[in-house]
Amino acid sequence: MLLKGAKYVSMEVSSHAAHQMRIYGLNFEGGIFTNLTQDHLDYHKDMESYFKAKKMFFDYILEKNKKAVFSINVDDFYGERLYRQLKNIANVISYGRKSEEFKIIDMQTQPEGCFFTVSFQGKRFNLYSKLRGDFNIYNISAAFSFLARYGIDIEFLKEATAKLKPIRGRFEIVYSKDFLVVNDYAHTPDALENILKSIQKLKRGRLIVVFGAGGDRDKTKRPKMGKIAEELADVIVLTSDNPRSEDPKDIIENIKAGMENKKPLLEIIDREQAIKEAIKMAKENDVVLIAGKGHETYQIIGDNIYHFDDSDVAKKYLKMFNKI
Repeated sequence: MLLKGAKYVSMEVSSHAAHQMRIYGLNFEGGIFTNLTQDHLDYHKDMESYFKAKKMFFDYILEKNKKAVFSINVDDFYGERLYRQLKNIANVISYGRKSEEFKIIDMQTQPEGCFFTVSFQGKRFNLYSKLRGDFNIYNISAAFSFLARYGIDIEFLKEATAKLKPIRGRFEIVYSKDFLVVNDYAHTPDALENILKSIQKLKRGRLIVVFGAGGDRDKTKRPKMGKIAEELADVIVLTSDNPRSEDPKDIIENIKAGMENKKPLLEIIDREQAIKEAIKMAKENDVVLIAGKGHETYQIIGDNIYHFDDSDVAKKYLKMFNKI
């Protein structure tokens, strides 16, 4: 990247990378902590070990660079804990509704983007982005607060925020004429809850959600996802994600274990048929959320990898049913 002219790099560092010391040898200018929710417990075993793996990354940065900048979401339980541990020994700024440094005051999500107000350094300013969802407001605040603390001009950051473009598979609106079809990568309880709550603010009809859970991964999150879907959606279509070596029927049963049969439920193992059925049943003002794979263009079944794109499949059936 350096040889090709890159001057700045922002990278996601996974808990696996920190724990396995794969990033040791790199020099970081700082780090951002967004949140910590249940995922990867097939590797870390429990949330405390997961948190400690994340903290290893921040400890490593500080050890190598005493001037490093950190931005931490204090609305998150583990973020607030990390902030308390670092605030007296590092150049750290907090962000979030509970923050007194970069405070999110108001949040609004609309189909065309998000609008929010922030208090920073004694001033209030309004921000707009084409990115959608409350979670993206938090992501923008993470980057904005970090760069502001790093010394980047505030007016430049405000202009840059307005220029951000939606990312494929992250609250991607596939169709928005008579009803909405949204493709999102949400594959954890927290992510599914966030996207469903954001859509709740937009919907005028029913919220139909299509999702499954990956095979050979943390099984304890499956019933939690089922419970969340039943609480926040109006119609649930359970299907396959990347079942890998597991039987998709067993995965669906795991998800259903967290549900109480309070909402209409369809079980369609074939993911394409599940998307087809959701598109077919959608009426004016409904929202169809296809969750779990987002930007991925494949599905792993057994030892085989097949081409599969949620957005393309949705468009196929929108055309078939003359809804596009």
